[in-house]
Amino acid sequence: MSNPCNALQNPLAYFLNGNLLASLLERDADLVGIASTNGDLVYLNESGSLLIGSQSGLQEATKMSSFIALQDSAMVESKIVPALLGEGQWRGCLHLQHLLTGGIIPTDSICLRVGQPNADSPVQFAMVSRAMRKLEREFAPTNAASRRVRAYAPIRA
Repeated sequence: MSNPCNALQNPLAYFLNGNLLASLLERDADLVGIASTNGDLVYLNESGSLLIGSQSGLQEATKMSSFIALQDSAMVESKIVPALLGEGQWRGCLHLQHLLTGGIIPTDSICLRVGQPNADSPVQFAMVSRAMRKLEREFAPTNAASRRVRAYAPIRA
């Protein structure tokens, strides 16, 4: 058993000990994927598999591009990859495509370059994506309450 005081001295090492990070990734409700720099998918969590309609995970989706919607494939090459290689991250709307139905899934995505601390070249790319319809459901009560307040609020000139 590790000493809880170690968490204060070296929080990252404590967090990584005992597969806590792997547990966090598997339990995340968002798509979490990791790919090599040439696009080969090396990890896709269960929520990600469900979102894109992959019943067997990495066996159906072997490349990150296999579930990026065709309408966004040019943006991946012209904006996202250069941003990952330059700044190390990109955030925006990315459209995914369901593997079984072909349906388009708009997502709020963040892509990150994941590299060795002292290396010049990136090792892998990571992507965390949340479906917009999920975001709409989460914020629907807040948006409805805001509309009600604005409807009854006096208008000032």
